[in-house]
Amino acid sequence: HEWQLWLADPLDACPAGGEPVAALYHRANQALDEWLTQLEVGSTCLLISHGGVIRVLLSRLLDLSLAQVEHFSLPTGVLV
Repeated sequence: HEWQLWLADPLDACPAGGEPVAALYHRANQALDEWLTQLEVGSTCLLISHGGVIRVLLSRLLDLSLAQVEHFSLPTGVLV
């Protein structure tokens, strides 16, 4: 039942033991901010993560709502 609720409303529903998207957004962006402060200007970097984290970071970097990036197709191994 929780799974069906999440499938119907992935931005607001949260299965037991899961993390709400808003919390994921906050945690991922906090980590990105910390990581970016450690990079040298002009350096090249690679970030490897799962689709949920990539989507919330894309929402920030592309200035889109979470709803706009929720359905972005991110196949396994995709380079963004």
